[in-house]
Amino acid sequence: MYRLVYIQENELDFFQIINQRSVTISKVYDGDTITTNNGEKIRIIGIDTPEKGEEYDDQATEMVKDLVLNQKVNIKICENPRDRYGRTLASIFTKNGKNIAAELLKAGFAKAYYLKPCGSDTKDFFAQLEKDAQEKEIGIWSLNENAEDEKVAAETSEAKNENEIYHNGEV
Repeated sequence: MYRLVYIQENELDFFQIINQRSVTISKVYDGDTITTNNGEKIRIIGIDTPEKGEEYDDQATEMVKDLVLNQKVNIKICENPRDRYGRTLASIFTKNGKNIAAELLKAGFAKAYYLKPCGSDTKDFFAQLEKDAQEKEIGIWSLNENAEDEKVAAETSEAKNENEIYHNGEV
């Protein structure tokens, strides 16, 4: 059972502060999974990058390494803080404010991936970055199989339920 609670503005600010913090990245597993120096695994929200062994996996992983490995970054933790693998769900920002997910999308090394409610504030922006990369046919979008997958997704996306996992409109 849920209960409504009145939150004063200063309490809301405190909530936002505890859901944002700085960490140092000690390992980059792949383009969307990193580990902090205290062993916390983080799944970068808003994107899905190629899995190990897939085309452009190395490029996505190297880009993330270049941006954050052994660097202090800011993380903004999702309202649902963990995924089914126990990883922290968070947006990652470099010390100069670059959103890692956005950078991967711009380079064509990721697909926009929306897991409600995580990333609802960036969903449309990320979908546009993905579309821009598709139009430029860069990164994963230079592969014919992705172009076909997106065509099928676009044709079926209107009939999907908004409460599920999305990849640019696809459940």
